[in-house]
Amino acid sequence: MLFDIAVLIYILVLTVAWAMLFEKAGERGWKALIPFYNLYILFKIADASRITLQTIGAGVISLCALIVSASAMYTNPLVSNVGFAISVLALIAFAFFYILAMISLCDLAGVKKPFAAGLLLLPPVFFGILAFNENIRMGADIYEI
Repeated sequence: MLFDIAVLIYILVLTVAWAMLFEKAGERGWKALIPFYNLYILFKIADASRITLQTIGAGVISLCALIVSASAMYTNPLVSNVGFAISVLALIAFAFFYILAMISLCDLAGVKKPFAAGLLLLPPVFFGILAFNENIRMGADIYEI
């Protein structure tokens, strides 16, 4: 019960931080509520368009392979093992592209690259810093002097 509440608070804080970050970058805040589309918008903000489709594709492939693996677990162990291996490889690819996007987001925001480690390890805190810190500018706002 307590764990469920903690996860709910984590997701709520992260969603609010993403919504404020989207608003800061000139996007609509409600876009943070839609799964996969919020990643697309985040990568668009990070100007990581070259890796956006690979990242989202790797996440979808991982999810589909995991579903196939779970459904074939009792009927065909070989399909289950192959599906699980594809899922793990796609998840590794997703993590790699996500790290690249966070580094790109740090470059765009003008913060140092180690800040990307914070975005990966404590997303609600570090996305909140990006979203609520007035000294960090995003989107078209960054070019104004």
